[in-house]
Amino acid sequence: MPTEFEKKIQEFIEFDSLKKMLELGKIIHTISMAGRDTYEINSDGVTDPAKLRRINEVIQRISSLQLTIASNNNDELDSFIRSSFEMLDHEIESLKIPRGFFRLF
Repeated sequence: MPTEFEKKIQEFIEFDSLKKMLELGKIIHTISMAGRDTYEINSDGVTDPAKLRRINEVIQRISSLQLTIASNNNDELDSFIRSSFEMLDHEIESLKIPRGFFRLF
C-alpha cells in the first residue's frame, strides 16, 4: 500500500505541465524565503553559510526539474520527479522548514 508521501508524488505526476511548473515555483519561492534566515538584515554577512548553500542546492534541483518539465523532456521524468521529491522531503526536515508551507508535503 502506498504511503501518503508516495500518493502525493503520484498526484503531482498526474498534474498537467503548467500546474507542475506552478507548484514547483511555489516550492522554490518558499525555500528561498528560508534562505533569509541565513543572513542578517542590513548586513553583507551570511550567518549560516552551510544552510544557505544547502538551500541553494535544493533550489537548483527543483528549478532543474521545472526546466525539464517546461522543455517537454519526458525521458525518465517520473523518476526525476520521485528522486527530486525524496531529496526535497529530506531537506525540508534537515533544514527545519515548517511543512505547513508546502501544499504537497
